[in-house]
Amino acid sequence: MLSDLTIWQFKEASWRVGKYALTKNQQYLDGIFSVLYLKTDERDPEKGERRRQRIVGKVPQGTKFMAYLFFLGCMNWIREESIEVDGQEICFGCLFPSAKQPTKEKESVLEDKTGMAGILFQMAESGVFGNMEQTSRVNMWDVFLRLYQIHQQIKGQKQ
Repeated sequence: MLSDLTIWQFKEASWRVGKYALTKNQQYLDGIFSVLYLKTDERDPEKGERRRQRIVGKVPQGTKFMAYLFFLGCMNWIREESIEVDGQEICFGCLFPSAKQPTKEKESVLEDKTGMAGILFQMAESGVFGNMEQTSRVNMWDVFLRLYQIHQQIKGQKQ
C-alpha cells in the first residue's frame, strides 16, 4: 500500500485531501490524482505540469474521486493500524494525533503545527536523508520510520 510514494508526494496529497474535504473544489481532486498517479518531468517541470494537466483533464471524475477515497483510507489505516517492520509491530498513529485528543496526550513529532512541510525541512536540516531535494524523494515509509524513532527517543527522555 503506497509502497513507492515519496514523502513529498504524501505531503502534497495529504494537504490536497484536506482542502478537498473542506471545499469540494475540483482543482484539489485533480491535484490528488496528479500527485499520486502521474510522474513529473524533472528536467522541465513547467512542461511536465502542462502534460499532467492535460492527462488529468481526460480522467473520469469517478476515477479521481476513487483516488481521493483510496488515499483517505490509506491515511486512516496508517493512523490506526500497526505495521510489521522487521518482525516488530509499529503503530505510526503517534505521528498523526487526532484533533480530538486532549492536548496533554499529544506527544507528536508534529506538535509545532508546521505539518509535513516542517518535517521535510527538519529532515533535510539534519541531513539524515540528504538535502531538501534528496529528502523529498525519499520513500515515505523510511521517513515515517525515522520519525517514529525520534518520537520513541523523545518519549523515553520524558520518562
